[in-house]
Amino acid sequence: MTAISSRIRELSDLLGSGGAPRATLDVARAQRVGGVFWLIGGIAAALLLPFSPPTEEIGWGGWLLAVLGICCCFGLAARRFNTNLALSLDEIYYSGWIGLLAIAAVELLAGGLESPYGNLYVLPALYAAAIHGTRRALVFLGAVALATALPLIYDDGSEVAAVDTAAEIVLLMALAMTARGLITTVRTQRAALMVAAEDAERRARRDPLTGLGNRLAFQEAIVREVANSKRRGRPLSVLLGDLENFKAINDSYGHVLGDQCLREVADAIAAQARTGDQCFRWGGDEFAILLTETAMDQAENVGDRLSGTITATCNAPDGRPLKIECVVTTLQDGQDAEGLLLDADRALTSLKSSGGESRGA
Repeated sequence: MTAISSRIRELSDLLGSGGAPRATLDVARAQRVGGVFWLIGGIAAALLLPFSPPTEEIGWGGWLLAVLGICCCFGLAARRFNTNLALSLDEIYYSGWIGLLAIAAVELLAGGLESPYGNLYVLPALYAAAIHGTRRALVFLGAVALATALPLIYDDGSEVAAVDTAAEIVLLMALAMTARGLITTVRTQRAALMVAAEDAERRARRDPLTGLGNRLAFQEAIVREVANSKRRGRPLSVLLGDLENFKAINDSYGHVLGDQCLREVADAIAAQARTGDQCFRWGGDEFAILLTETAMDQAENVGDRLSGTITATCNAPDGRPLKIECVVTTLQDGQDAEGLLLDADRALTSLKSSGGESRGA
């Protein structure tokens, strides 16, 4: 049963799920590949016309229809190659039906079973299987199989012709499923790379010790929030905090216990953060909080509350309460992110050198 279940899962992965293509589908690239298929189909039909003229059913009128069809192929190819034109998946899908009907029509006009145009069914079959979601692909492939077998009906095909047509359909479906399997593998690998890239992006902006955003994340966030503050006309404040005598903890008890203290402080900061606040480890034993839509007096209240919380909940290895010195700065008119950050850094440096209490700048 386990082996059977495994095979079922493999088949499910091959076919995909749902009526829509996987999220990793590159629609722009699919559009260009479709242009190649339309171009190949138009060239192949043009080369076959002199050897298998479409005059069997309506005489020379078939030439006019065939030429119009070939021009349509080249026009659709040009539309797919137009990088300034983004086609929807619906348009891509339904244009495939136009190609399928065109092949069936020229095959009928050229004599059905005796004409070579049925070989062109491989183009829309491969494309639909590779690009579209499960339901659409299966419906389209069913229509391809029906169109391939249709000449047996209006041409009164022999038993030998029926066997040849059945073999052709089986081969065509096998090629289509192979193409789908290859594309599914590529999409799966692409999805894995996207997840890995997103994870690496998150890690690059996350402090591994505390789980807060790191200095890079803070610098990017402050630029973004300054722009938002100016656009909306709302205040923005920055709180910087520094643990008192943290170097002595590392020197006396080692970095392992020192790191534990940093994690406890980071957890306390994250727990005290309001909705919209963004918390970061500025570096070493320094932390930063972006206080959006927060004026100076409110920011100072946040700093006082944070200092009290850390003193009440966080302890050094010897049991003494940890203390954090906080300074707040508020965005001024005409100031940019660099200026705001510079003011905050200067205020914290001044506070540390003077050994003062929490204050604003």
